[in-house]
Amino acid sequence: EQHAREFAESASVEVVFVLPTLVLGPNALRPTPSVEFVVNYLRRGAPAYFDMGMNIVDVEDVAKGILLAEERGKAGERYILSGEDMSFREFYARLHRLTGLGMPIAKLPNPIMPAIAAVVEGASSLLGRAPFVTRDMVHDFAGRNAYASCAKAQQELGYSYLDADEVLRRAVEWALHMGWVPERRRARMRLQPDREDS
Repeated sequence: EQHAREFAESASVEVVFVLPTLVLGPNALRPTPSVEFVVNYLRRGAPAYFDMGMNIVDVEDVAKGILLAEERGKAGERYILSGEDMSFREFYARLHRLTGLGMPIAKLPNPIMPAIAAVVEGASSLLGRAPFVTRDMVHDFAGRNAYASCAKAQQELGYSYLDADEVLRRAVEWALHMGWVPERRRARMRLQPDREDS
């Protein structure tokens, strides 16, 4: 952001800053780092979770927010484009309710998370799989609450967002549509029949 501000000042252009949170949703051609949270759960489940808080938002809401910022935003202002706050456990609980797949069975203590992540990364590399947790994830998120308020964007831009259950449903349906979920896992899912293949 500082570089953008310096550029704007030197070039005498007006810049409006938009700050999205954890972006999920359809239309990605491959899983982004954010979408991998959902895809990894669908592929293999999540044996455990750690203490963290997140905020998820649909990609289309972010796109609309960017257009609103261009149209109505004030130069030099920052607008958070966010959705609903939730803990990591709640994130998995909502996916569990949506898909019928399992819940994590253990909460891992934050102090030992770097060591656990290193082991998981090594084992996943040997098995040719993406790890469900990495040292970067632990460094960036463990023990932190990345909660965010979009009140300013709502008031000044007219921004709005989908509820979290719908954001997750759209992400799951896109993952199924793109074939990112193995058939054996799809067979265990209990999505509504009229929505599963949409």
